[in-house]
Amino acid sequence: MAPNMPLSPLEPPPLVVKLGGSALTHKAVRGSVNAEALASAAALLAALWQAHPHLVVIHGAGSFGHHEAKEAGVHLGRGGAAGVAVTHAAVCRLSGLLVDAAVAAGVAAVALPPLALEGAAGGLVHGVHRWLRRGFVPIIHGDVHVRGEGEEWACSIVGGDALAVDLSLALRPRLVLLLSSTAGVYTHPPDHPDARLLPSLTVSGGSDEYDGSMGGGAVATTDVAAHDVTGGMGAKVAAAAAAVRARRGSLRVLFSSISAKDGRWGRGRDPGGRDSGGVEGTWMVFVGEEGEDAQSV
Repeated sequence: MAPNMPLSPLEPPPLVVKLGGSALTHKAVRGSVNAEALASAAALLAALWQAHPHLVVIHGAGSFGHHEAKEAGVHLGRGGAAGVAVTHAAVCRLSGLLVDAAVAAGVAAVALPPLALEGAAGGLVHGVHRWLRRGFVPIIHGDVHVRGEGEEWACSIVGGDALAVDLSLALRPRLVLLLSSTAGVYTHPPDHPDARLLPSLTVSGGSDEYDGSMGGGAVATTDVAAHDVTGGMGAKVAAAAAAVRARRGSLRVLFSSISAKDGRWGRGRDPGGRDSGGVEGTWMVFVGEEGEDAQSV
């Protein structure tokens, strides 16, 4: 998704925040927003923007888009122009609600739909970079991806987690917050009687794929809703691991709740001894290849 074009560094480095669609919406009910969570998210973004002038926000589709994509088969490359249009329109409705709430909270938020920027110079990454330099807060979302020219085109879904990886590699943030409706990553789905919150996830520098191993030797198992076309928590963990591995430990990732401590990060310690805000959550930890010093994200 990210064109191979140089970007001028941003100072201070940006903060990337991913808001889970399942937290912003009632995901099982088509087109149903969670008004309380939306208000909490807007207040959180306002607080974070005060501390991080280069703030990038990505959100999932939740109940705005997953149902439409599943029914039309867009995630499988089917559905035609009508399927693409109805899926894109649905997630744009949720994005509009989030942008409205953020603006009302005092955030200079602008919506940047990935589908609309696919043909623009530099694509989505450069569009986000331009708006950050102008002093705005770009809000982007998982969307339909269309490739090809004229009548010869194909479609797929690009999730917000994949977009977070692209932006983490291109914009070089030091911290990515992956916020959902749960407090972090658990050993089992959160409603399972044996579920426990994991304080850290270990990512090896010598492996091309995340293997599900956790700090302390545990292994996480996750579930995916029937209408979810982007993979659920397992996909989020794998996407974050790809970014952490590529950045060789220079990127910190925290999985936490959208309402954790009202967004007051800055006290307490993460596994690397850095301030974490005392927020309950799961940190992703990078472990170097043999011969390298182990590093904490």
